Amino acid sequence: MLITPGEIREKTQKWLYPFLSATVENAPFFPKEIRFAKVKSAWTKRHFQQLHKSLHDLRKGSKEVKGSGYTVVWQEIANRSVGKNEFPEKISVDSEIDFLSLLSSDLQKTIERFKHDLKKIEASFPMLITWVKNNPKKVCRYTGEWPSLLKVCEYFVRSHERNRHYIRELPIEVHTKFIEQHKGILNELLTLLLPDSLIDNSYTATREHHFERRYGLKYDETLVRYRSLCHHPTDVSDFSIRYSDFAVREIPCKRVIITENKMNFLTLPSLKDALAIWGGGFNLHLLRHANWLKNKHIYYWGDIDAHGFWMLSQFREYFSPVTNLMMDWETFRKFEYGAQGSPINEVNVDHLTEEELSLYEHVKRHNFRLEQERIAHMWIEKSVRSLLR
Repeated sequence: MLITPGEIREKTQKWLYPFLSATVENAPFFPKEIRFAKVKSAWTKRHFQQLHKSLHDLRKGSKEVKGSGYTVVWQEIANRSVGKNEFPEKISVDSEIDFLSLLSSDLQKTIERFKHDLKKIEASFPMLITWVKNNPKKVCRYTGEWPSLLKVCEYFVRSHERNRHYIRELPIEVHTKFIEQHKGILNELLTLLLPDSLIDNSYTATREHHFERRYGLKYDETLVRYRSLCHHPTDVSDFSIRYSDFAVREIPCKRVIITENKMNFLTLPSLKDALAIWGGGFNLHLLRHANWLKNKHIYYWGDIDAHGFWMLSQFREYFSPVTNLMMDWETFRKFEYGAQGSPINEVNVDHLTEEELSLYEHVKRHNFRLEQERIAHMWIEKSVRSLLR
């Protein structure tokens, strides 16, 4: 079966992005040959009428007739049955004008817009040219958005002050949701444009709020809730602050109790030089940035179940030493009532003591769970008071 003009156009459309890449550096792209299957002699005899029409259509759609488009090099071949006929030996597109004439009007506009965007990008940030060459499809995807994308990049490169603004209050002439809606492409560009000193590479920008953290923007942070356990009854003792502020603002105390249950957090008894942190309102891993905690006596109080011990072990990866509070055999035997916990997969509990590990294996094997709120308050008071010894 002979290649048709329609099939030739389909093949040339696949050159769009390679052509755009070549355009970036003015690299030669044409002439470019189109591969096609040659007609076999046996098929010629059986389907000559069909072949004759196909040859006519191929010539009619070529540059030879239309003045632009694909070029056909013909070769005369003699056949005993049908005599001499000209068959295509080579088909090529020889210039950009020929290429454009084979594309739809939409694709022609795509090329025009790409060249327009290329000029703007190159004028603003010549160092992005290699990225443009390697990502023509992305350049086309954001056509119409490049003036705004470049404004954002110019701000971050020339004017940005870390930890001063929320995204929607940045002094950039783009609509307030623009950056939020274009975090992916902006992250790619800013990673190339900004020095490492202005990027926090511990955040990938692909998870929630990671873009803000990566580029030093304020955002609606998780709050850390804590209580002073040595306050006077008339003092304000219950506070909630942004975890980033908590990480750098040392709170005077000697002891820190971290508990997962809110009511236990609220009802912990008074304790000299002590601070209580509610762990249930945020991920414990956030506390790892609070280096000032390393100078405190830290106590962790979680449920006596497999998950609670895993959390204890995980927390010890950030801080050492950490002492468990009421997560022991004595407490378990006194208040255990046969409640079932949630199954847990194999996790790293390398930071448990021998006693903790034996209790962990016991509750994991039987899927036991002793929740914090099942422990009598008098026992809690006794255990907390013992920390003063």
